[in-house]
Amino acid sequence: MQEAGFDAFALCAVLAEIDSDKNANNLHAILVARRSQLIAERYFTGRDKPVGDWFEREKIFGASDLHDMRSISKSVVGLLIGIAREQGKLGALNTPTLDFYPEYRNLSTPAHQAITVEHLLTMTSGLEWDESGTGARFGNNETRLSLAWDRDRYVLSHPIAASPGKRWVYNGGGTTLLADALRQNTYLFRPSLI
Repeated sequence: MQEAGFDAFALCAVLAEIDSDKNANNLHAILVARRSQLIAERYFTGRDKPVGDWFEREKIFGASDLHDMRSISKSVVGLLIGIAREQGKLGALNTPTLDFYPEYRNLSTPAHQAITVEHLLTMTSGLEWDESGTGARFGNNETRLSLAWDRDRYVLSHPIAASPGKRWVYNGGGTTLLADALRQNTYLFRPSLI
């Protein structure tokens, strides 16, 4: 730890404090890395409700457990969008979303055409979207998105509830569109290369 620039005693004290209060925070895991070196790794028992499960349950997490990403996927996809833009593989933030989906031009209205990559990143697309309540509520758009045969069409077919850029609404559908834009424009996620 010292060679990585960490005070081992201080890090252990922080991890012990987190460990003593882990259930209050519902932490599943903590990994600390620096300079490409794993410094600390702790797993906990926590509450979890993966997509597709109707009820929350307690789970003992470990290094080999796959984990439901949900909300963190927004940050990861945003980071990947930034990397792709820096590499010149994705256009400007003001690129209309429908530019990635010529097959859905029939869904285009002036308001839909105004939705940009930036609007999806900032969750200000203006699309009518509701992820409130539990996944068991069929009106929850996250649930319906997970059941949709064509997820991109499902998101893009939603009516406009506000002008793009004017109102923030939590929207996992926008992240689905951004991830697909990454897939289309980069070597990320291309099965032939995996």
